[in-house]
Amino acid sequence: MYRFPVSTTIQQNKSPLFSVEMNVNDLSTTKLFKTSLMIRQIGSPIISIFGLCVNVLSVLALRKYTMTSTTFLLTLLSCTDSLTLIYSVLIPWVLTLRGYDLRTMSNITKKSCTMDLFLTYFWLQLSPWTLVLITCQRVYCVLKPARVQVVCTVKRTFL
Repeated sequence: MYRFPVSTTIQQNKSPLFSVEMNVNDLSTTKLFKTSLMIRQIGSPIISIFGLCVNVLSVLALRKYTMTSTTFLLTLLSCTDSLTLIYSVLIPWVLTLRGYDLRTMSNITKKSCTMDLFLTYFWLQLSPWTLVLITCQRVYCVLKPARVQVVCTVKRTFL
C-alpha cells in the first residue's frame, strides 16, 4: 500500500466558516482511499493487457490491407495507444507494486525525471493528435474526392 512520505497538513479554504484541516496520513486510513488503491492495483493491469491485446489485433488486421495513408495512421494510432498504456499505466503500476516512485527516488537524476515526465506527456498527447490527423484526412476525402489519391499518400502522411 502506498504511504505518504511525510506527515503533512493540508489546509483547505481559509475562510473562518469553512476552516478544514486534515492530516495527509489520515487519508490513507479512509475506506474510500483504500478502495481507490485496490481498484488501481487490480484494474490497471486488466485494462492495460486488454488494451494491448486489442491494439495488437488491430495492427495484425490492418497489415492485410494495402498500405494507404489511412491504414498507416490507424496503425500509428494503435502503436501510440500501446505505448501510452505501457508507459503511463503498466510501468507505474509495476513500480508501485514494488514500492518505488520514480519522482521521489533520491538516486534518480533530474534529467531522468524530466525525461520520464516528457515521455509520459508525449505519448499521452500523440494519440489525440493522430486522431486529429485522421479526421482532417477524412474531411479532405469528403471535400475533394478527386484529389485524394494525389494528396493523401503514405509518404506525405509520414512527413
